[in-house]
Amino acid sequence: MASPAAPALLADRYGTAAYATIAGTLNTPVTLAKAGAPLAAAGLTAVAGYGGTLLSVGGACGLAAFGILMRSGGAVAGADERDAQR
Repeated sequence: MASPAAPALLADRYGTAAYATIAGTLNTPVTLAKAGAPLAAAGLTAVAGYGGTLLSVGGACGLAAFGILMRSGGAVAGADERDAQR
């Protein structure tokens, strides 16, 4: 739901005149990461092998999950709904 809502929220908050500049600035790091990830993975595979690349990607995913969990305050989505049903 965040992707379809983002343009409307940006336009509502900052106006339509500044929308393109702000949207481009917000999307630049994501686009660079998408473009550079395959090159970085190929370089890592050449140096560390497939197993090292797989371990690195798994570690990065685990670190991201840990960061998301800490940012959310340790709450798990839907936990209140499950507890209410019991």
